Amino acid sequence: MQQSTYAPVTGKDFNRYVVRSCCQPWAEQDSYRQWSQENLSNHFNETVGSHVEKYMHNFGEHDMENSNWGEDTDASYVGVTVWDVKSGKGAQSGAAVSTMSTLAKDNNWSRNWSWSYPVGGSNQVMLATPYKNFADMAPMEENFSIFAKKHLKSEKKADKLFADFDSTYSSAEYIIYRHRKDLSMEMAKDEE
Repeated sequence: MQQSTYAPVTGKDFNRYVVRSCCQPWAEQDSYRQWSQENLSNHFNETVGSHVEKYMHNFGEHDMENSNWGEDTDASYVGVTVWDVKSGKGAQSGAAVSTMSTLAKDNNWSRNWSWSYPVGGSNQVMLATPYKNFADMAPMEENFSIFAKKHLKSEKKADKLFADFDSTYSSAEYIIYRHRKDLSMEMAKDEE
């Protein structure tokens, strides 16, 4: 199991850290919780706990079918867009995500991406895009809108696709995070 730590480089909460672990089955949460209590809790409480204003813990469902991350993806930075989905629009949002992802995969969109959804709390959709460095974030000559119009062979179809997705959310926020390798860890196989 790997835990990656990220810190924002845009936005307003620069004193925030996100510690993320991905893609384990639900059943592994029990063994991880036990390992964490035995190996991390006391050390964390003694060295870091007094410096932390508040904690939050969330679970998310990673949408493997509609994502295209890749094992060797360099994610020194990650741009994360979070959309707040309007009540009753979850199915429509999911259909648009699926259509956009299929279009991107079938036509070899050059970027990697990952969709996820929080478990509990607000109805949201999250899109993470990895970047090697700031230069990698420069606007693409062929953005996804142009790409969609080209491969759908119709500006009208592309506009409808984006309108269908856009009409499902009430607000959106984009934050760029830097991967803090110095604060991340990978558990040894015998500890898992």
